[in-house]
Amino acid sequence: MAGSVLGNNVHVAIVGLLLFSCVAYVSLSKSWIDGLQIQNDCANRRGNVSESGVKAFDELVDAAYELAVLGTGMLTVSNAGMSTPKPNPIPGEGGAPSVRRKFNITSYPQELRTTGGLDDSDRSVLGHIYSTADSVFEYGLGESTAIASWVGVPRWSGVDSDAEWVSMARSKSPPHYQFHFGDVGPTKKWGKPTDPTLGKRVLRYAVAPLALEHDPFAVYLVDGRWRVMCACISFLHAMSHGANMSKVQVLIHDYAQLSRGYQVIEKVADRLKMPSANLAVFQLKESTNEDELVAIILKHVNVSIR
Repeated sequence: MAGSVLGNNVHVAIVGLLLFSCVAYVSLSKSWIDGLQIQNDCANRRGNVSESGVKAFDELVDAAYELAVLGTGMLTVSNAGMSTPKPNPIPGEGGAPSVRRKFNITSYPQELRTTGGLDDSDRSVLGHIYSTADSVFEYGLGESTAIASWVGVPRWSGVDSDAEWVSMARSKSPPHYQFHFGDVGPTKKWGKPTDPTLGKRVLRYAVAPLALEHDPFAVYLVDGRWRVMCACISFLHAMSHGANMSKVQVLIHDYAQLSRGYQVIEKVADRLKMPSANLAVFQLKESTNEDELVAIILKHVNVSIR
């Protein structure tokens, strides 16, 4: 069962993926065993680790996370470590927006519509899901980000490989939304990297933004680079953070374009029936474990097609 594979194995899978991708000179021809050797080398270079230092840094990370997500406006430090109080969310300061809307395509503002790829059936499905979700993570920013803001998604985070696109989306969103620039090197149109083999691409774009998130998301939208890999990483993130996997949804845009090969995701996830051919909604199969997800990730680490 999907719920039974939570725990250390999932964390090991994610850490393995992080360290596999953190060394820029790792070529795609290397095997997973080579990747494990690199992990050991990285660990050896760390030398003696101060347990108190690790504890203090972890507490600082926890406190900073609560500050960002809950909007407490303070970061407290005590002899026992760092801590932040947990008040009710403050609208506009890291907490929930004051207004939540049900999505209706007829009342959806024309000025928010773009030519980036969403059609009205996509907008309707996305808007309906977002209007009932308490948290959303997006790979690839754009009109979907505007929809999240318009329906008032309380907790949102997202990443894009185009710095200008990140800036544009941030300027039109609530100030507490968390934006990440996934540095994959120089990019072309649609944030496609000019060098899809650059070693930092997996860490900076696919893994690092979610590594900063201590809680699972209800919805993960995959509409950017490395979509199959990012969809599987989304499932791994939710599994490793105690999510009820029967309620987590991972969305993949442009699914109707069969030549892109996104359909491999159906080996580990069930596609839900939705009135959009191009925006596919998935739920993890009960039988799927973390090893199956990692296997797909490693096979698609170099597939940068949209």
